[in-house]
Amino acid sequence: MKNYQIDQNKKNHFKFSLQNFKAFQKSQNIEIKPLTIISGLNNCGKSSILQSFLLLSQTLIESKDYKKIPSYELASFIPEEKKKYKTALLFEGSYTHLSHYGNIINKYAKSNEFSFKMNFKEDFQFEIAFFNPFTEKMIKAFVKSFKISNKDYNFLVKSKLDEELNIKSYNCTISEMSFKFFIHHCPLIYTSSLLSKLEDDFKEKILEKPLVIENLHVFFNNFIPNRLVVSRGDFFKTIKNIFEGFGIDFEKSTNYVDMIKEEMGFIYRMDKRREYNDFIECLTLFNFKEQNLIEDIFRNLRYIGPLREEPRRYYKFDEIREFNIGIKGEYAPQILTLYGDSKIPNFKIIKEVNGRIEFQPITIEKLKKNGDLEFENDKEYLDLNLGLSIWSKYSYIPKFSTRRIEQLLSKIMVESTDSNKYYSLQDVGFGISQIFPIFIESLRMDKGNILVLEQPEIHLHPNMQAKLADFLLSMAVSGKKFIIETHSEHLINRICLRIAQDFKNELNELISLNFVEQKSPEYTGARIEKIELNKYGEILNWPIGFLDMTDNRKILKAGIEKRQKERRSDKND
Repeated sequence: MKNYQIDQNKKNHFKFSLQNFKAFQKSQNIEIKPLTIISGLNNCGKSSILQSFLLLSQTLIESKDYKKIPSYELASFIPEEKKKYKTALLFEGSYTHLSHYGNIINKYAKSNEFSFKMNFKEDFQFEIAFFNPFTEKMIKAFVKSFKISNKDYNFLVKSKLDEELNIKSYNCTISEMSFKFFIHHCPLIYTSSLLSKLEDDFKEKILEKPLVIENLHVFFNNFIPNRLVVSRGDFFKTIKNIFEGFGIDFEKSTNYVDMIKEEMGFIYRMDKRREYNDFIECLTLFNFKEQNLIEDIFRNLRYIGPLREEPRRYYKFDEIREFNIGIKGEYAPQILTLYGDSKIPNFKIIKEVNGRIEFQPITIEKLKKNGDLEFENDKEYLDLNLGLSIWSKYSYIPKFSTRRIEQLLSKIMVESTDSNKYYSLQDVGFGISQIFPIFIESLRMDKGNILVLEQPEIHLHPNMQAKLADFLLSMAVSGKKFIIETHSEHLINRICLRIAQDFKNELNELISLNFVEQKSPEYTGARIEKIELNKYGEILNWPIGFLDMTDNRKILKAGIEKRQKERRSDKND
């Protein structure tokens, strides 16, 4: 198989669906864009969306057996004592603590399974369902079925259970598979080469009817299908059925039959030393480009929660762990101290001129030409320290710097806004320490990667919340991705304002604004409503409870009534 590169454009936009998971019973969709905002009342289900992403992410990141095939195997031909029977999902990890399967299922669910779906428009769809029929194994989750669709094929793989409800094997239904895909992904190299001679005659050919492969065994990397294996007999039958599905008379194709048997015999002899030598790999089920895409999204996802670390006077270097920001942003000071000179991606910064906005690219070449920031003349790239200085200069964000105290100790210093004096992070406003890790992680993360932020506005003045919105918009325009749960009307209002000030009408396409509400008459669970914004920054479908302006209206009404009463009183006097 080819080692495909990740298509960053596909990572930027996709729809994510969840069903029977936590607060959501009926399938609900949320469109993931560079800046995805989730709002709603307390206890309405917003966190369930974040937890679904965090669950999938921590499963791939923290599973010790990740990429060691098989990490989660259901092949009945492997001796029981040699199985590594792992869970498909890791409920307890650094990002989220869901405890066990019973905490996952929606309370209104009509079945004991839940599912996720990712839709990359016309390119690729991946849907997977999990279940657990065992009351004594509630810390585990098993893959019940999965479906993969793209322009070359549709695969639907369903589990088969034995009398004790264990997964015995899988059945796979293949439909709409193209001949071109088959010959380029057939695991029999010489057979594939021979078939390629027919490509011109069959290049537009599609399977005439769905094809079912029985007694299939699936190897997973946690919840992601890795490969399929079938018995030699079933494999030969499958190849025969595929030939006939494309209208090729298999029995009359003596050359193909002999070639397949000869190649299968060679593979069998080569595989004799393996424990499962009676089985050979079947058709490559999962196109590696798509597999890498899903892995890349969730393995590179980062999360900063709502309760961020309190500022300290001193920070120890030995507390940092693998360059990770930490769910409380607790390692941001050490990262800046140890990796402040590390290269970061180029980015754009928002500028407002005469009521219009534009996003200006920031590169080291442009900074040298302008000469408006001090740094080493021989510097060849933007680093973390320089990125923070740029935002400090152009957006009135406090300037951060590090100061070494001893070999293993450092201090984070913040420049005063009204003087050139520096103060310890612990001696300035608490909100500054809360925004600090968000700036660090956003600047250093790679383009296309996702940062999940939960209530980033906590402890921030409304003016700083608006500045944070400008920063996040700039990072999103620069290719970074954010999923943000927020109650901040100041953050959302600033985003609406910037859409209105964007005369190129490009910003709206990068923003997904969503409102989550609890059950309504037609739903028995939470519901996600997409907030529609026009090019003027106006909300077209204002849900009840979204940015509740009731008090503002009451204040205005009470003020008018009070003035009217005072005027009447003055006249009577």
